Amino acid sequence: MRTIKSRLLWAAGATALAIVAAATLLFAAADSGYPLGSVVAPDVFRVVKEDDSLRLMIVTHQPHSRTPWYSRPAMAYYYLDSCKIARHFADGVTKTGNPAAGHSGLEPGLAQFSFENTGDTVCRIVVVERK
Repeated sequence: MRTIKSRLLWAAGATALAIVAAATLLFAAADSGYPLGSVVAPDVFRVVKEDDSLRLMIVTHQPHSRTPWYSRPAMAYYYLDSCKIARHFADGVTKTGNPAAGHSGLEPGLAQFSFENTGDTVCRIVVVERK
């Protein structure tokens, strides 16, 4: 019997998958030559399921941690936890935010950036990205 937490995680993943499937035609993948997050930090970007076109991941950022530089294709995301974050871009720009648990969205591919959990708690995100 599934726990409530696993059912919520399943529903979040299914929702993100539906969103990214609908948006796949809208976004072009970033092709920067930088590796994907699942390659540079497999302990952070845990691949749950993938096929020829999509990759479902649970991304877990520990408190006060920052990823190496990476690129990513178009994606849909769903925050499982409320987080305090900073996204660092190659042009020197840093964008900060405080997404709440349940926050979701779609983003086009990014050529090079680094994600930082600036908070004191774990930040988990369900991510579905186009391959």
